[in-house]
Amino acid sequence: MMLGDQGARDRIESVLDRNLLVEAGAGSGKTTALVGRMVALIRAGAPAESLVAVTFTRKAAGELRERFQDDLERATRKAMRDGDEAAPLLGTALRDIDRVFMGTIHAFCARLLRERPLEAGLDPAFSELTAPRAGTLAREWWEGWLERLANEGFRRRLRGVNIALAAIDEAHCISEWGHNFRPEYLKLARLLKRMRVGRILALTATATPEVAKDIRRGLSLIHI
Repeated sequence: MMLGDQGARDRIESVLDRNLLVEAGAGSGKTTALVGRMVALIRAGAPAESLVAVTFTRKAAGELRERFQDDLERATRKAMRDGDEAAPLLGTALRDIDRVFMGTIHAFCARLLRERPLEAGLDPAFSELTAPRAGTLAREWWEGWLERLANEGFRRRLRGVNIALAAIDEAHCISEWGHNFRPEYLKLARLLKRMRVGRILALTATATPEVAKDIRRGLSLIHI
């Protein structure tokens, strides 16, 4: 059966000298199209190490690798059976499949940095920060900031700083009716008032009308 977008799918695999933007919904076959284009590039002579496929999650990267290897194996077997001149290229890519990068953006950036750590000013033995560790460091930083706010000497120094704009993300945390109320946000609001910060931008994606009123009242804001 011919799909309504078959022409677009064919171009993904055949137009290899152009950059493409593919817009498609979940489950429409984007991974299939991507794998097909990667195999087509191998057939056209691209070496395995020249391919990079960046995904959002490790799970997606694992699925992509499995799909690519399966398709590459099938293409190689068919090319050898048919006497296709691309068979050596496909076979070489299959042997060197570990040289194809397929992973998350974090892993890709880490790979680039590991190639030139000294130029980037990094310890060659650096490791990627895991999500739980990132959360721990964020909490430690926030707690340290609150401890500094409790120090009168630190507050005096802050009052001598001219702050042009204070931006508060997750501003719903200032409200006891918010889904993630944090009393520390009230301390931050009081500090900004004492420092006479002239411009405050509060950002939230989840505030109810009641929470929005609390944010405006706590920070003396105009609602946008």
